[in-house]
Amino acid sequence: MSSGGTQDGSPVPVVVFDRSGGAWAFSDMAAAGEWMEAIDVDDGEYDAYDANGCVLSISVVDGRVVVDRTAGLFPAQALERLRTVLSASPVAVGGRTLPEMIGALLDQERTSRIARVVRRIRRLVRH
Repeated sequence: MSSGGTQDGSPVPVVVFDRSGGAWAFSDMAAAGEWMEAIDVDDGEYDAYDANGCVLSISVVDGRVVVDRTAGLFPAQALERLRTVLSASPVAVGGRTLPEMIGALLDQERTSRIARVVRRIRRLVRH
């Protein structure tokens, strides 16, 4: 698997779409690969782009999900798909670029995770 970073070594965020119309953002290709399950990849459940609009290949090698860049570059297609998915979410789509929208989705997911942890802690403290 390639590093999933830019020329300066910083990670490039990734958006993964599933067949049911969902989208998930990840900080890089490695994080996306760790999240996906091999059986779902084999079934063709996902497709993905990086924040530059590069189409990512998703495959299973020795039971591990491997995500890598392809030569395909379709930022407009990636942006439109993400806008469609996010139009039904609390993430503002407006005139944002693809990297901005993936970043907003990442922020929303982090906020949701933090809120769930806080709720669990509050329930534990009450009991």
